[in-house]
Order: sequence, then structure tokens, then C-alpha cells
Amino acid sequence: MWGIMKRGTLYLGMLWAPVVFLAMGLCTFLDHRLHVMAQNTPSEPATQVSAAACRQCHAGFFDQWSGSAHGSAARPYSKELAQRTLNAHKGTITIGGVTYQAEVGGGTGRMVAKGQWPWETKEYPVEHVLGGGRVLFFLTPGARGRFLILPLAFEREKKAWIATSQSGVTHALVDADPKSSQLQVFSSTCYGCHVSQVSAPYDLKSDSYASMPKEPGIMCEACHGPVARHEETFRSTQGAAGRDLMLTSTRSLPAERVDALCGSCHGLVSPITASFVPGEPLFDHYDIAMLEHTGFSPDGRNLGDTLTYTSWLMSPCARSGRLHCLSCHTLGGAYRFAGRERANNACLPCHAAIVGNAAAHTHHSPSGPGGLCISCHMAKLGPGGRGNTDHSMLPPAPRASMAFRSPNACTACHKDRDNTWAEQQLGKWHATDYQTRVIARAQLIDAARKKDWSRFDEMLSAVTSRDRDEVHAASLIRLMNGYDDRRKVPALLAALKDRSPLVRSAAAQGLGGVLDKGVIGQLAAAAGDPVRLVRIRSASSLAGAGKTALQPEQAQALARASGEYLSSLAVRQDDWTSHMGMGAYFLGQGDADNALIAFAAASKMNPRAVQPYVSASIAQAALGRLEKAELALSKALSLEPDNAAALYNMGLLRNDQGRTAEAEQYMKKALERDPNLAGAAYNLGVILSKDRITDAVHWARIAHRVQPVEKHGFLLATLLKKGGDWKEAVEVLEGLISSYPLNGEAYLLLGEIYEKQGRVGNARDLYRRGMAMKEMNERDRTRMEVRLDRLR
Repeated sequence: MWGIMKRGTLYLGMLWAPVVFLAMGLCTFLDHRLHVMAQNTPSEPATQVSAAACRQCHAGFFDQWSGSAHGSAARPYSKELAQRTLNAHKGTITIGGVTYQAEVGGGTGRMVAKGQWPWETKEYPVEHVLGGGRVLFFLTPGARGRFLILPLAFEREKKAWIATSQSGVTHALVDADPKSSQLQVFSSTCYGCHVSQVSAPYDLKSDSYASMPKEPGIMCEACHGPVARHEETFRSTQGAAGRDLMLTSTRSLPAERVDALCGSCHGLVSPITASFVPGEPLFDHYDIAMLEHTGFSPDGRNLGDTLTYTSWLMSPCARSGRLHCLSCHTLGGAYRFAGRERANNACLPCHAAIVGNAAAHTHHSPSGPGGLCISCHMAKLGPGGRGNTDHSMLPPAPRASMAFRSPNACTACHKDRDNTWAEQQLGKWHATDYQTRVIARAQLIDAARKKDWSRFDEMLSAVTSRDRDEVHAASLIRLMNGYDDRRKVPALLAALKDRSPLVRSAAAQGLGGVLDKGVIGQLAAAAGDPVRLVRIRSASSLAGAGKTALQPEQAQALARASGEYLSSLAVRQDDWTSHMGMGAYFLGQGDADNALIAFAAASKMNPRAVQPYVSASIAQAALGRLEKAELALSKALSLEPDNAAALYNMGLLRNDQGRTAEAEQYMKKALERDPNLAGAAYNLGVILSKDRITDAVHWARIAHRVQPVEKHGFLLATLLKKGGDWKEAVEVLEGLISSYPLNGEAYLLLGEIYEKQGRVGNARDLYRRGMAMKEMNERDRTRMEVRLDRLR
């Protein structure tokens, strides 16, 4: 009736959850053998044009651009730059036991790192400066073409040296020695948005990167696409080529495509193709992190980074379709409405009446900072106000600050006041309680992040609500992925037809764990979705469907989408999570040997990561090599002794080896580390059911409380019956049948208890109800019929 949870279940449901976004939302692959047509594989880049060629005709604009935040996003270090921008570093900064000092101002720059002993001194030359905004980062050359981000940064406004980890730029690098972390390789993580004319910088065979381009920063083609034809035609005709510019002009793009152009860098995106051409839909080339990511407060505020696209999607300004990024910003990144006299003009297209009498709306003096629209609706967030402006446009919500520590403009400006004071002020000024809806949505995100499923029905309603916010709905669906409850299927099927590709793609991914005939048909249709991200997620989920009978057009669409999906896994070959994704693909296909090769590549790229070793243990176990599986898990636990996934898998392995006492201890340690690891509690209930029924019931009850799903409820009821607690067993089974009316085993177990209690009438009614279910399993229907005949 139950059994020990398979390792593959843990791998996909629990272990993989932290990196599922980066690895393209993988699901199990069984014996799916469709002919796959590869799509969007990396190709030779279009001919790139030097910015000098553009300058010949656009000198004025080029000069403005080159000094902008975008034009100076990356540039060579020089004496002139240092003297103009940097201060001498008079002190030192200690990070991880190493003391760093920057030495700049001369013809060459360097950072000196000193350990505890004299021979531990190292010098890192500074060759490039990264960042055109408020913080500058510094690059030093590494092995095989790599550029590494150094651990000290310079804050321009305060003219102070700080640790990189204190910069508030959370999408970038943190701290420690620059040679210690793959995440600190500029060539791996930053080149796409900080330099132009580097199309394919990484070569897997040689494990090397292309060198930095000769031209600094983001140049013309980053926003205008390939301009070779434009440059050649207009040069040969001396500017008289006609109206067709033969490049992307932002003036002709709809608002959504303008935002997509900016969002490709100003969003926490993950690429699914090898290239993005300005003017194309964002979600044909990228996925994006949303409120499942802790870089956002549960209410949707971006916590201080420059990756504002997700918050912007929640903004009513974006949803209106009347504004886009360039409505308020120049292509160089500057604010169009700088200066107090023009500051509120950005809001004029929609809010002329409010702008005309700002004091009545803001309740602040027009001459003070509180009289500016952006002071309340686009407050600077992040540590010490270092962050970027909040693009969600949410008004201050002190209640969200009290509940979720979400920042708000009131206390960010009035530093001597608290949230209670801010709440009182807003209550006096605004008759409409706008915070209630903000809080209600945030509470659902917060509960889902904490795996508190007591409000699961509310989450499902929020996903399918007519007035749902696409970011909120898609985030909830992603957060529900780890919750195995089939009640979500109708909501996900409805979401699969939502108008938003973000919601549709999240639903397609979420349906991968609940495949049945009806779901497969819907996912097959979604494999032909007009948006690539939805197609890829559908193909990923359907790869676990095994041999599937599809209509010819559906089969062709799925074949194309499957090719796109496999190509997406090869986009970032220098990213260890991409190799983890490919390993998961091989493992699901039953090819554990190639899976091990992929996991080894991931481990080589990130030697400190635990996941490759845990996944390798699953592959070794699939090959029957339990000793090698044990070695892999031992390595994982040596890296992170409290890692819940490694502890849990070691518990499963020990049980397979017949060492149940050790299995029990590992499961309990896993639960200490992650109290929401329902699988560990479930397996403890199974292991202890043989001779320690009271303890078994305890753990089964925990599993059912954390995840009140079908198998957890049935295990708990079975153990309660075995332990003699028939009353609670009846309560659990009645609730189970109410939620899962096709669970024949639940009808039979409950009927057995009814009979033993002498409640023959209840048992007869129950069996008749089960037999009346049209989709009831025939075997269970027959067993109920036999019992009913006996009772007659």
C-alpha cells in the first residue's frame, strides 16, 4: 500500500527546487522517443560594426552616449579615469580573514590582499572598470581568458571604498577571494549586459573565454540590433537610402517590445536561446525570476537591485500600455525628467489632475522631497538607500513593512519615525484602504514561500481570478511546484490558457508532475504556443509522459518544442546549472552514465556545490552502484554537513542497505535542517511502522500536516487504524475522500473501519458512493462490490 519514496522523487521535487529556474524547469524523462528537431542552436553571429563607423554620421549622439551609464558600463582602467572618479583608499577592508586595499591613481591600478602571514600577500592588477552608475567594480585577468571581479568596489556618491558584497547590487558578486567562486567570473555572468560585440565568449572544449572587446561598454547594436546593412547602405548612398533604416528603431516598437529590450538586461533573466535581437519578444529568449525569488519582498517590491523588470510588470503604468521604459529614460539610461521643475511631468500622461495639485495628493510641501511623485511611488530601496528605485509603483504600505519587512517610502525618508506612525498618517490622509489588497496578495506569497499550505485554496483562487496580477499568479504557481496536491490541476489547466505567457509557462511547468491523459492533451496543445518559453516548459513537462498517442500536428509541434528545449540547455555551457539540467535529462531518459558525466562537469565548474554530488548519488544508485552512491553523498556532506537533501538521500540509501537505524537518524537530521521536508517524515512513518507504531504515527502526522496530500493522508490513516485510533483514522479518511474522491483504497479502508465499528449502513453507503464514481479504478470498484454483496 505504500513504499519508500524513490530517489528520483527527491531529486526533482526537493533537491532541484532551488535551481529549477536556472535549469529551465526540468521534469522526469521516461522513454519519450519523438523525433526531435533542434531549434535555435548557437549560430555564427551577425557581422558586427564598430562604433566608430556609427560615429561618422552620429557624432553628437555618440558623444552623449559614450559618457552615459550604458556607454560606460565597462571600460579599461586608466590613470585619467582613476584621477577623475576615484579617491585614494586610505584604509583596508577585511573579507573572510583577508585584508584588501586598493591602490589607484597611477598609470596602473591594483588591489593588494594580505593574509595572516607575509607569504600570503597577493597583488591583483586592475585592468577594467565595471559599472556606469553609482557603484564601480574592478576586473582582474584570470586563467584562460577569464576576467574576475575583485572584492572591493567604489561607491561614487559617497566617494568611499566598500566590499563588493555591501554594494547592494545583489545580482552581481559578493565577497571573498576573486579566485574562489565561479560566480565571480565576469566572463561568465556579466559580459552580456556590460559589453557589446562578444557573441560567444566561452569555448567548452578549451574551457576558455574570448578576451574583452576593444570597444568599452554597451554600443549601438545592443539596442538597434545588427547594423551592418544600415551602415553599408547609408554610407554608399551618402545618407539617401530611403525610409527603411534596416535596423531596429525604438520609435517604431510597441511599448511591450521597448520594455523587452530593456528587460533583457534590467531583469533577473535566464536565457533560453543563444541570442536576442532587439525588437523581438522577451519571452522568446528569456525566462525571468519573479516573487518566488527572495530578491523581492512578498508584496513585489524589488529589494534594491537594478533588475527592475519584474517589479515594472506589476506596475499599473506598464499594464496600461501607454508608458514604456523610454517614456522616462533615455537610451543612455538617464532620467528624462531631471530637475525639480520637471520632476512630476513623467506622470502627466495619465495623472494630470494630481500633478496639477500635487500637495492635495501627497500631503507634503510642493517644494520638499515629499512633493515629488517618485518619492512615494518609486522610493530607493535596499541597504542604506543604496538600491535602485522601486518600479512597482506601489504606494507606501507600512503594514507590509511590519508583516514582511518590506521597505516603504515613509520610514525611508522619515528615519526618526516607525511604521506605526506611518500607518497612522496614511489612515488620516486616505479614506480608501489601499493596503488591504497589497497585504492579501503578499500574505499568499509569504505563505507559499514558507510552504504553509493552509491557504492552498486561496492560492488557487488567486491564480484563476479575473483580476489576477500576472506576476503574482505566475509566482504562486511556481511556488506550488513542490506541493504534490492534485487539487491544483484544474487551476493550472485554466492558467495554461491565460493571456500572459508568464502564467502559461508557469502552469506548463507545474503540470509536469501531475500528468494524466487530460493533462497530456492540454500540454501537447501548449507545445504549439506562439511564445517559445511556454513551448519549452510544455516540452519539458511532456518529456515525462512516456509513449504518448498524439495527433500528427501535436506531435510535430511537440517535436519542435522539444528541440527548442534541448537547445536551451546548451545556451550557457559555462554555467554549472546548465550541466545539472542536462544531467537531469539523461537521468530521466535512463542514461545514468551520461548523467554522471554531466554532473561531473557541473561539479568541476562549481566544486563547492552540493547538488552535483547528490544527483550523482541518484545516478549511481540507478546503476546499482550503492557504494559509489554512498561516496558521492559523503562528499556532499563533507561540503555541507547540514544539507537536507544530502541527509535525506543518505537516509534513503541506508534504508536500501538494510541499515534502518542509520536511515532513521539521517531522516531526522534532514527534518531538523528542513522541517518542511515531508518526504523524510513520510519515510520515517514507513520505516518505523513495523515495530514502533506510536513513533510512526507521529512522523506520518507531521508529513500530513506539512503536505496534506493523498499518500500522506492514507499512510496516516493506515497507521492510526493499526494503532487502534479508529476515530482519528475515520476523520482523516473522510477528509481524504472529500479531496480525492477517486482514491479507492481510502473507501475500502474506511469501509473496513465502519464495519468493525458496527456501522454497516455507513459502510454500505460508502461503497455505493465509491462504485458510482465513473472514473473509479475497476479493480477497486470490484472489491467494493464484493464487500457490498457480503453485507447484503
